[in-house]
Amino acid sequence: MDENQIKGTAKDLVGKLKDAVGGLTGDVGLQAEGKVDQVGGKAQKQFGNAADQVKQGAQDVADAASDLAGQAKDKASELAGKAGKGVDQAGDAARAYADSASRQFDQAGDKAREAASGFASQANEFSQRANDYVGQTVQRQPLLSLIGIGAIGYLIAFLVHSPASPLTPETISIRRR
Repeated sequence: MDENQIKGTAKDLVGKLKDAVGGLTGDVGLQAEGKVDQVGGKAQKQFGNAADQVKQGAQDVADAASDLAGQAKDKASELAGKAGKGVDQAGDAARAYADSASRQFDQAGDKAREAASGFASQANEFSQRANDYVGQTVQRQPLLSLIGIGAIGYLIAFLVHSPASPLTPETISIRRR
């Protein structure tokens, strides 16, 4: 499990708690802060999920490449053993090629893991900056933030409940005779 998944879930839960406490006490600013924390937490959790998938994909590619190189090396050794004395040089060349391929596959796997890790770090930094910006905006302009949250809520409700929405399931009309 990625660190961002844990932090995102925790931030979402803290946001829900702030939202609930703000609702009970009538503190609109605390409610807005809670909603912002919820959105930031969910985004960070999704980022963690994506980073996990990228890391797993890179690991899978590296493992598959290593397995293929091992199989190629084994097959080359097998063929070289069967060829006999007259083709010892060919067997040596095949083993050298297999060793070289194995090293190159291992290097490619290492580079893929490094790239995935770099991507995860950059995305985490971006997520943190976006969360900080949203938090500061809510603190500076709580009324504008609440209006924005309300507009987003209205848009979601419209998309879910409007007959013209692509998200509304088709209803079966019954004709009366």
